[in-house]
Amino acid sequence: MAATAQKGPGGAQAPSGTSTQPNSIAGWIVRLAALAIIDAFAVWLVYMMLGDGVWQLAVVLAIVTIGINVIFLRPQLYPLRWVSPGLALMVIFVAYPILFTVYISFTNYGDGHLLTKQQTIEQFESQVFLPEDAELYNYAAFRDADGNYMLWLTPRSGDRPSL
Repeated sequence: MAATAQKGPGGAQAPSGTSTQPNSIAGWIVRLAALAIIDAFAVWLVYMMLGDGVWQLAVVLAIVTIGINVIFLRPQLYPLRWVSPGLALMVIFVAYPILFTVYISFTNYGDGHLLTKQQTIEQFESQVFLPEDAELYNYAAFRDADGNYMLWLTPRSGDRPSL
C-alpha cells in the first residue's frame, strides 16, 4: 500500500464503507431499555429529593438525566456517548458541591437555621424516654487537685442517699 499525502486540513477521513452509528433494531431496543431504567431511577431520586427539600440537587440531576437522554437518542451526538458518563459524574460530584458551597456561604442555610426552636424542642422530646416511676436526682460536680471529676447525686425529694 502506498501512503498518500493529505492536502486539506482536518485529519484523515474515515473509509467510506463503514458507519460509526449502530443501525440494528436490537441495539436501539437495548439503548431504550437502558435509558428507561436510568430514567426511572432518576425520576424516583428527583421525587425523593424534592420531598426532602433538596431541590437544587434534584434540578441538577434532572438536567443531567435529560442531557444523557438527548446524547444517547440523537444520532448526531454519537461521539459524545463515550464522554457523557464522565461529564455527568463530574457535574454531580464536582461542580454541584462547589456551587452548593458558594450558595450556602451567601445564605442563612446553615446547621443552626434548619429548624425553629419549637421544632428542635419537639425533636428532643420525641427522642428521650423517661418512665413515669423513674427516680430523679440532683447532682453536684467536683474536681480534685489531680483533675479527676466526681458527681454527687442526691434524690430530688431532698433525702440524702445512703452510702
